[in-house]
Amino acid sequence: MKLKKAAIWFFILICCAVTFVFVFPNTGLNDLELFAPDMDKIVSDQDYDGSNYQTLTVKEKYIYGLICENHKEHKTDFRMSEEVTADEMTDVFTAVKFDFPDRGCLEDTYSFVQKGNYFYYSVKYWLSYEDCCERSEKCTEEAQRIALLAKDKSDYDKTLFFHDFLTQRTLYSESLENEVFTAYGAFFDGKANCSGFTAAMSMLLDFGGVENGIILGEAKDKRDGQENVLHVWNVVTTDKGSGHVDVAWDASDQTNDLVNNHTYFYLSDEEISKDHVIFDKYKGFCPVSEGSYFQVNGTYFESWSENEQRKTGSLLADAVDSGETVEIKFKNESDYTSAANYLFNKNGAYDLMYMFCDNREKIPSELTYYVNDNQYTILIKLS
Repeated sequence: MKLKKAAIWFFILICCAVTFVFVFPNTGLNDLELFAPDMDKIVSDQDYDGSNYQTLTVKEKYIYGLICENHKEHKTDFRMSEEVTADEMTDVFTAVKFDFPDRGCLEDTYSFVQKGNYFYYSVKYWLSYEDCCERSEKCTEEAQRIALLAKDKSDYDKTLFFHDFLTQRTLYSESLENEVFTAYGAFFDGKANCSGFTAAMSMLLDFGGVENGIILGEAKDKRDGQENVLHVWNVVTTDKGSGHVDVAWDASDQTNDLVNNHTYFYLSDEEISKDHVIFDKYKGFCPVSEGSYFQVNGTYFESWSENEQRKTGSLLADAVDSGETVEIKFKNESDYTSAANYLFNKNGAYDLMYMFCDNREKIPSELTYYVNDNQYTILIKLS
């Protein structure tokens, strides 16, 4: 009888072993974890307050938490019980980068393999953890230093100060070097792309105490002529409401085809949508903006009559003395076209300068014009 019982137990053990060896691996349970994580419970216990984190789905927030937890020593692997789409991973990468703009060492690429019912993901860092921390510290110190320069300004004037600080010292770059994607590139290398400008601006606004976030979307008319290219920029809230601020598109580029300007400073949803695509979950942040550079400075023209021509003449006369540029914007295309034709093709800019300048000897022999057919802006540089 004892032998029979022993044989039965031996048979049960053999069955368990076979099941363990052959069944579990085929069901993705070879690592002894029998159940998928409760994402809702885990996410509810997470303590992240970044504005970009708040835009994510539960699944994306869960991945965000895994990446942040593994950031120390740059651990790169995590496991999911369901597949992550490319769009979801893009949302997570964007949120992590712009909630922690001082880091900038997380790449936008990833790989994964499926084993049973699990998906094993690997992300990449292009800097060592030590170098990343060193750069993070330098970026933080620089952002604090710059923010301190504007400490007595209003939130709106701080935003303008930070915008001008970056556009005057950093060039827009289409390089694929890792640095141009980071705040470090904008602060210390003097060149950045949209990601780098947005990260640097985000840090300045944070240390300046100005409410802000980032917008993920696309560029309809990028500088290289392509369309619908993934793009990011800032959104800011002050006493003038909320406005889109695309520092990268206001900066000079390395070919000198553009000069730093204020075309994309504090635009409404409708205005920026003329050449930007706002992804759905970011829409509605800036329904009406009263803070565009042109509105605040009185250079937003609803017509091209004598009053606007005289105003432009006064601006040109001031620019002759100061060496500054003149920027004007029009409400509609017809007046914009009429003004551009008058100023450029009919020598109207010089007529206005001779009419309003006290010292005509200072009028330059050459003028450089920049126009934006999407935003109806004209910039005149006295050179």
